[in-house]
Amino acid sequence: MKNEVTVQDISEFQLELHQTYKKHPILAAILKQLENVEDFDFWQYQQQFAKLLSSDFVEQAVNKELGAFLEEDFYQLPLYFNNGRAKGWVILNTPYFRFNTYFFDGALVNDYRTNNKNKTFSIQTSPQDLLMYFPKAKGAILDLYECVEQNAESDIAPQVRLKESIQLQDGQFVEIKAGLHATHFREITKNLTYYEVSSVSSAARMVGEYDLNSLSLLGLSAANLSSSRAEMFSEMVASLQHKESAPVLKKLCQHRDHFVRWSAATSLYSLDNDAGEEMIQSLTQDPHPDVRQTAQKCVAMFAAQ
Repeated sequence: MKNEVTVQDISEFQLELHQTYKKHPILAAILKQLENVEDFDFWQYQQQFAKLLSSDFVEQAVNKELGAFLEEDFYQLPLYFNNGRAKGWVILNTPYFRFNTYFFDGALVNDYRTNNKNKTFSIQTSPQDLLMYFPKAKGAILDLYECVEQNAESDIAPQVRLKESIQLQDGQFVEIKAGLHATHFREITKNLTYYEVSSVSSAARMVGEYDLNSLSLLGLSAANLSSSRAEMFSEMVASLQHKESAPVLKKLCQHRDHFVRWSAATSLYSLDNDAGEEMIQSLTQDPHPDVRQTAQKCVAMFAAQ
């Protein structure tokens, strides 16, 4: 059966960002410098990134995103962590770096930790170089872990140790090295906001996940097989109408990251309306609120055609 609802109809549910803040003079200068750069060195631009994060760019960009979030029914960018204790989204992606923002609600953090005090938590080394900026963080304690005993085969260390505990202040910067550092917010009593610029081409190929209490290694994951590549694969096979990839898309609809699940489902729909509609129907029970609610709207649209 050929549905009257097109992939474009579904795509329009997702907000198309008009990122006018790319014209900000500091950001525009950075992007212009990168136009003809073949080998991007993230830390070479640390001063420019620091200047950008502490400028009015942040307020301008975040306010625009917040406005879109409040006005759009199908805004897909916000991500919610651990029962709503934090939310964050990607504001800007370029071929060289990514810009993220995160908000932690102090009361929700404390409630979450109280309700989960008997659970074992873990930390994960960062697969990307990060420059973290805390405009609102006074009173929070950030534990910075560091890998030791480098493992040449996996490019990460088999053990981590606590490098330092940082009593954060408003306006503070923290450097995070890919494959070497991991962070954990040990104490958040008030609301906390931070922004990060991350490299999209860090050299780390494997990152480790460690038990927070014992610091023992729990497992390794391939940092280069990132969720963004899975999402890109879904969009690519849909664009090429590569119907042989439908079984792979069905598998990606079980991916741990919600945006990959949604991208795979809509890409499957473009290859096979019936299979895609069935998959979107199943996502009406998805654990992520954005995916679940958008899928429900799609199903209602299918029924109304």
